[in-house]
Amino acid sequence: NGEWGEPVARGRLSLKEGLQRIDFPAHAGRLLRFRVLGVQNPDGDGDGAAGSDPMVSAAQATAARAIDALRPRDVGPIALSTFHILEQQLPERPARQQYLSQLPLPAALAGQARADQSFRGEAGMRMNGLQFRRGLGVGAHSRIDIALKGRWHLLRADLGIDDACRAAGGMQFQVWGDGRLLYDSGLVKAPGVVKPELDIRGLSSLSLRTLGAQGSQPAQVCGNWANAVLIGEEGDSADFVAP
Repeated sequence: NGEWGEPVARGRLSLKEGLQRIDFPAHAGRLLRFRVLGVQNPDGDGDGAAGSDPMVSAAQATAARAIDALRPRDVGPIALSTFHILEQQLPERPARQQYLSQLPLPAALAGQARADQSFRGEAGMRMNGLQFRRGLGVGAHSRIDIALKGRWHLLRADLGIDDACRAAGGMQFQVWGDGRLLYDSGLVKAPGVVKPELDIRGLSSLSLRTLGAQGSQPAQVCGNWANAVLIGEEGDSADFVAP
């Protein structure tokens, strides 16, 4: 269940004995869903499959019932019984890390984020009295988009409300990847600090957002993506995207 995204490959299996091989480009991921969408041959091209899909016709019958694709008496021809996954190992490269605050910050983002300092005032980032030398200071409503190239593995950060505005209230931190929500902190208030570590393999873009400010002065709430860092391999690159 959940949002699976677009298929990485589509294909068709012919009606014949033995295993058939399906090749598709390597794609980083943690889950694989293999779906058989039908066992019919609507074109009637002579490969022996039925002209109608028994899974569909059974569901439309007066007494609808589930179809077990592993039992030939239910589905002819049998749709799927055995499959193997061949894993492709990518060559390893030296590890590297990239602090986001070390990337050139576009002038168009000056009203939403500051590198290595609090969003309120000129002081460095502090949370619960602890100073953070690296990170992005942001306001109550911000969006920072990042283009990724290469084989980045992880995004890490310490998220919380800066001491300069801790009396103003709290807010949410979100991380989006390729248009999908990867992480939502929920409402964060001082002295709370959350430390997400997100798997970003296979992604080409990230979006760091703050929203949902609450408190006595919601417009004055500010926070930090402290120690925000990308973990990857030598040759990987990242850049902020100007809004």
